[in-house]
Amino acid sequence: MWADTLNEEIWTYNMYWRKDPQLWVDVQSADWDDVILKDDFKTGLQKDIYGFFKSEPVYKKFAIPWKRGIIMYGPPGNGKTISIKVIMKTCDAQGFAPLYVKSFKHFMGEEYAMAEVFEKARQLAPCVMVLEDLDALITDQNRSFFLNQLDGLQGNDGLLVIGTTNHFEMLDPGLSTRPSRFDRKYLFDDPDLQERTLYAQYWQNKLKSNEEIDFPDALVDEVAEQTNKFSFAYLKEVFVSALVMLAGWEGDAKPTFERALKDQIKVLRKQLDNATLLGGNNSTADEATSRPVGPLFDTLRASAGLFPPTNGEREDNRDFRALFDGLSSPEMLAQFEARLAETRRMLASSQ
Repeated sequence: MWADTLNEEIWTYNMYWRKDPQLWVDVQSADWDDVILKDDFKTGLQKDIYGFFKSEPVYKKFAIPWKRGIIMYGPPGNGKTISIKVIMKTCDAQGFAPLYVKSFKHFMGEEYAMAEVFEKARQLAPCVMVLEDLDALITDQNRSFFLNQLDGLQGNDGLLVIGTTNHFEMLDPGLSTRPSRFDRKYLFDDPDLQERTLYAQYWQNKLKSNEEIDFPDALVDEVAEQTNKFSFAYLKEVFVSALVMLAGWEGDAKPTFERALKDQIKVLRKQLDNATLLGGNNSTADEATSRPVGPLFDTLRASAGLFPPTNGEREDNRDFRALFDGLSSPEMLAQFEARLAETRRMLASSQ
C-alpha cells in the first residue's frame, strides 16, 4: 500500500514508526570496502545476510521457518555500526526494507511497542530489522514478551533480525544461546596485527593521490605494530588527527606525515592507558576507549587559533565530530582549510 512505500527513507521506531530520510542519507556513504575485516569473516557475514533472502525455497522444501537471527557483538569502535549501515543500504537496494528500532519505549508500554514493531516487520517481510544495543533494549521486564514475538507464534517468514551489543555477557541465555533465535554470532573484536595492517593499507590507498603525503609500505607496518590494543575507532583517530594537524599547520618546520602519525599514536596510547585504569568493564571506560576525542579537538582549536573553553563553559564535541568524522579525501581537506581560513579572518576582524 502507498503508506508503506519508502522514497529514500528508512523505517525507524522510537515511540512510533516514522520514515526517516536522514538515516537513509547517512547509510548511503557506507560501503563494504570501508569495513576492514578479514576476508573470511566479512564473506561469512555477507553470505548469512544475502544468502538468507535467496534461500526461501530451501527453507520451504524442508519445512523450516524462513527466519534468521544474527548477533554482532564485541567492544565498541570495531565496525558493528558501519556494518549495520552497509547492510541497511544494500538490503534496501535489493528491495528488502530495512527497519531500525531505537527503543521499545511507548506511553502504552513496551509490550505494545514490541507488538507494533513486529507487526510492521511482518507486513513488510522479507525485510531486515536492526536492534542496536540489544542488551539495553531487552530487559527483565520485557524479555518474555519479546521472545514470544521473536519466536513468531504469528509467523515471522522472511524476517531477518540483527541485534548488536557491546556486552554479550549481559544478554539473557534465552537470547544468546537458545537455538533458532539468534543462531549466528559474529565477534567484532579489537583488530589484530593483520587487521591493523589492512586498515593502514586502506588509508594508504585513500591518500595515494595526495602528493604531499609520503606513506611507504614500511610506515604501514610501523603503524600496525605500534597500535596494539587500539580499536578501529582509535586507528581512525590516528589518521584523522594527523591529517587535520597537517592541514592547519602554519609557519616553518612542518612535520612529516610520518611524524604526525607517530605523535598521534603516542597521544592516543596515553589516553587509552588512562582509560583502561578506569576498569575495562564499566561504561565510562568503554566509551573512553572506543571513541577518542581529545587529540582531534585540541588540534582543531590550536590550528584555528582558538583557546580551550574556560572552566564552567560547555562544549559539544559531537558538533566538531560531525564536521570532521571521516576526514580523509582531498575534497574534505580543502573544505577544512577553507573553514580554517574563514575562522582566522573572523578572529582577525574582531580584534
